[in-house]
Order: sequence, then structure tokens, then C-alpha cells
Amino acid sequence: MRLIHCLVLVFVFFSVEALAKPSESILSKILRSSEEDLEEIPPTPIEDDTEPNEAEVPNGDETYTEDTEVVKADLCLLLPLSGQYGHIGQSVRSIFDRAFSVLEGVKVEVFDTKGIQVQQAVQSASRAGCAFLVGGLGDKEALAVANAADQARIPALILSGESDGRVRGAVIWGRASRYDKALVLARYLLEKGVTNAWTVSACSTNLCMAEAKAFTNAFLKLGGQPKMVDIDEDSEMQNEVSQFAKSVIGPTPEKACSSRAFVILGSIQNARRVLGFMEFGGLFALPKPSCKPPIVVAQASWAGQPELGRTTALDGAVYSAIKFQGVHQSSLQAELADLADLLVAAIQKDNLRDENMRYLIQTLRGMEPVPGRSGMLRIEGDKVTGQNLEIFEIQRGVGRPISAEAEWTNSD
Repeated sequence: MRLIHCLVLVFVFFSVEALAKPSESILSKILRSSEEDLEEIPPTPIEDDTEPNEAEVPNGDETYTEDTEVVKADLCLLLPLSGQYGHIGQSVRSIFDRAFSVLEGVKVEVFDTKGIQVQQAVQSASRAGCAFLVGGLGDKEALAVANAADQARIPALILSGESDGRVRGAVIWGRASRYDKALVLARYLLEKGVTNAWTVSACSTNLCMAEAKAFTNAFLKLGGQPKMVDIDEDSEMQNEVSQFAKSVIGPTPEKACSSRAFVILGSIQNARRVLGFMEFGGLFALPKPSCKPPIVVAQASWAGQPELGRTTALDGAVYSAIKFQGVHQSSLQAELADLADLLVAAIQKDNLRDENMRYLIQTLRGMEPVPGRSGMLRIEGDKVTGQNLEIFEIQRGVGRPISAEAEWTNSD
């Protein structure tokens, strides 16, 4: 009995202590979420028209109920409000809720894609009479929303920049793409006299492969000579980096200066290991004191991560990213807030309501540039352009722009 009594007291103690701890806000989670979280949202099988079991729908989500009465909507948000990426979708929803709060008489409905049920969400939005769709977080879900919206003939703003190049008449891609940022980086390296650049991938994720492909294509387009090497994330890393170093340096020591860049892809921890092995292999040795060291290129997603601030090993590395006006908790939050404000500006410009909301796509394409946190935004073709892109350098664990003014935009 004493043992049972003690166990009960322990259970009560920890239960009370757990309740006393403040929970982290949903918004703070998205501000700490890496871009990789968004890019890895799984795809939706567009051809699958099967409706999910209503019992699986979370409380409060009426997206898939079979009510005969359908509320007509002007705008519809398609976001993963539940499932693995629910916390990200909820946070994005709050960004658009704040922006849309200034609109009077505009009916906005939100539909849960659950990260894997885009087709069903678009069908529900179509039944609700939506004149314009907003959604698509991550590469795969973005393509799924774009395809489903195109099939349903509903105009859409996609919350991603990673278009597959396919022409869709009424689909706009909202964010700066990896390729946009890679072009800026390629220009910077070529201006520094770098014509040989290696992407060194110490990772195996889809995001890593997409980053490597974007840089390779951009550098090649501008006349550079890109090369790619994959490094396993295991105990053989040192041997593989050593072999890579020998292939770059060649059989005899270099006597002349050479201009090189190494684009390091992977986690911060893997990047530190790779760079250490590269230095040990002689890739950073200078034939003459007057020679310039190779340029190390980092991933923009490292910026803001606590681990970056705990090391100086990556100081001096550069990366390309959007340069925002003012202080923001995350680049993702600022980009999405700009898109929400762009929609609001277009709706207010022509006082779009009810049936007239179907003209929103034309209004967006005909608008003068709208000032935002990321630049003077406008629609060119099927994408939002005008975001200011800049080269940042890591200094004491913090990314800092190398110039006072942004030198490029994604429409240059």
C-alpha cells in the first residue's frame, strides 16, 4: 500500500509540474522550422478522388463533411492544418488572418489539405464557390495545389517559388525560387573571378538534391564550370573527402593561384566536419601569400539556427537570400506576409467582392509594383518578382549582408 501511495504522489507531482510549464506558441514553432520541413511535405496523388473517412477529420474541421448547405466563399486558403505539418499550416493561417482582417465583406474559407489530400481540399473549395485559391507549402504540395487548381479552373497563388516550368494560365508562384537565389550566387562568384565551383553534398535529402541542381544549372548558364560530389554521412567521410581533395589538387603541388568555390550542402554539423577534412586534405592551402583562399558557400537555411552561433568554423562563408526591410523573426514569415499584403492591395484597388473576385488574377497582373518587406513586388508572367536578393556573409555565427543596398532582384 505504501508503494502504491508513493506512486500516486509521484504521478500527481509530475502532472502538476507539466501543467505549470507554459506551452510554446504555434507561431514560434514556424519561426524555428527549417525550410527543409516545408520542402519535405509529401505529394498528393492528383488522380485519387477518394474522400477521406469523416471520422478521421479533427474536431472543428468541417472541410470534408457532407453538408448539403455550402457557404459561398470569395477566397480560400488551402493549408495543412492537421497531420505532421499542422503546426506550420496553422501558423501560416494566422499570418493571412491578420492581413485579411482589414477586408470588409470578403468571405474567406480555410480547407485542410492534411499535407496529403490536396485534391479533396480543392474539390471542397470548388463546391464552396471559391473564386481564388491560396496555398501550397513545400515543393510537392505546391505542385499538387497548382495542378489541382488548374484542373478545377480556379486561379491560385502558390506559396512556393519552385515551379516545374509547366505553363498554367491562372497560377502564380509567390516566393523567390532556389534558382533565383542560385543565379545571384553564381553572378557573385563569377564577379570574384571564380570559374570552378563544386557542390559538396554531405546529405541525401530531396532538399539537398534540389539545392545542388539549382546552383549547378545557374552557374552553368552564366558560363561557370560546376562540378558535383556526394559525401556519405558516415565513418567514411574523411576518406571520401581526402579522395575528393586529391582529385581537385592533382598529382603535383600547385604553384599558381587558382580561384575556386565550394558549395557545402548538409547540416551545420556535417559542414563543419567536411570543411575540417577539406582543410586537412590541402584544399585551403595557398601556393603564394598573395593568393586568395577558396570561397565557401553556405546554405541560407543555416541562418538563425542556434548551432551556427555556437561555432566560428563557418565564419567567412557566404550565401544568397532575400534582404528584408526591418526586423523579422523569420524570412518565411516575412515572405508570406508580403504575399498576403499583395492580395489585400489588389482586392482593395478594385474593391473586389463576391462574383467580381474572379477578376483578382487580372488585377494582380495589371498592378503597379507594391512595396513590401522584401522589395517592390509585382507579377511578371506566372511569378511574383521584385524581391531584393543579396549575398550574406557569416560573421561570428550571424549572416550579414555584404553591401548596404541590395544589388539584385529575382526579375533581373
